Amino acid sequence: MFGEENRELCYMVNSWIDAPSRELGTDHRLKRHDYISTPSEACEIYGDGKAQPTPKNILIARMVLQHLKLDGIITPKQEAKWKWEEAVKRSTYSSAIVTERFYDYLLPSKNELESIERDKCLFKTILIYDPEYRDIRYWIKVINYICSKATEKYGEENLNARYSRDPFFDFMMRYGIENKLVNISFVDGAFSRNALRRSIQTAMEFLAEKRSSIPFKPSNKYMLRFVRFGEFPTIHPGLFNISDGVLITSFNSQDYGIIGKLLGKKGIRSVEKYASIRKENKELKDYAIFIGKEFSGLVSLSLSDRKYLYELFEKREEERQELKDKESAYGLKKEAQQTVQSEETPKQTIISQEPHSRPLRSSIIRNLGALLIQNIQVLIGAFSLGFLIGVVIPGIMFAMEMTPPEGGVGLEGVIGIFLGGLVGGVILTIIVLVILLGERHS
Repeated sequence: MFGEENRELCYMVNSWIDAPSRELGTDHRLKRHDYISTPSEACEIYGDGKAQPTPKNILIARMVLQHLKLDGIITPKQEAKWKWEEAVKRSTYSSAIVTERFYDYLLPSKNELESIERDKCLFKTILIYDPEYRDIRYWIKVINYICSKATEKYGEENLNARYSRDPFFDFMMRYGIENKLVNISFVDGAFSRNALRRSIQTAMEFLAEKRSSIPFKPSNKYMLRFVRFGEFPTIHPGLFNISDGVLITSFNSQDYGIIGKLLGKKGIRSVEKYASIRKENKELKDYAIFIGKEFSGLVSLSLSDRKYLYELFEKREEERQELKDKESAYGLKKEAQQTVQSEETPKQTIISQEPHSRPLRSSIIRNLGALLIQNIQVLIGAFSLGFLIGVVIPGIMFAMEMTPPEGGVGLEGVIGIFLGGLVGGVILTIIVLVILLGERHS
């Protein structure tokens, strides 16, 4: 069909198309058998490059199409309708889509994680630049989808996923890690201009964890972390160097300054390239741009409504139910044991402590402590205001009642003023704390 003079070329092209069969066997058609991209790939290797429709390129493209037709991948009608210009255009943006590779990069195989030597842990950090600063619920759904793929690979029992609405990196390190194979975390609103210098320093330390560092818990083998910038972020020098990639949802002229500081001139060119492809193809308008250390491209972000990602200090409903079931089962078992032992040894008294009372009490104390730390400035302000009210109103009245006959406030009056202020400060602080607890519970 292609002439005797092209026999050798035809053999090389067809051999190249089927080469993956040496490794993949019958699954080799998953590679180099794509109607859109394979013709231009073959032209780049055996022809005059994939850009121009030269006679040799057209010939090679027809060889590829015939191969796909004989394999039953395309129909004769599709082969006849194929056009170079349309194929090149579609191939350009098709090669720019890296969605499948992105998810595979985020979630290594379970065998790979289990082969990591003892007392070592793999870390990956993905930064999220979202200029529109859309609702956090959108990003929770995005990461829920990633968690759903993680459960398919590792099993739900091997996954812990937590998020924080505030950039409390130290809390995430302390309370957000469980003794499981994989821990996924999402910290929102990082590096905002209003962030304290200490919190930014803590964030940098959190993100700079080395891949060879000792894990937080014995079973930990993989820490996948997502960090979304706050509004009007302050970009710390070297931030991209300690991360593994950046997801960019939109890119306009006003974003050049931030992207430039984050990725440099080379990164700006890559973002411009993918932003242009996205603009020229309306079907790609919702794709995010991923700029990574190993690869870059356009990513279709999927959403999941199933809840895998829990708030940092949120007590899971199923954990509460499991606790109740265990306590109930333990109570029945203990009652049966008491009955048997009372029959055998009537004088013996069994004293036992509920097994979960300490963990439950420590969990309440830990959550209360976290609430106090998070709202320390509010509580200090409430105490100060209450102290002032206590000094001005009941404190002075108390002092007047205790004024000695010779005049003056006296020591008792000073003590009365101080006690009035102290009582007022404590009362107002307790009221504010109750309100905060009510909001957290709701």
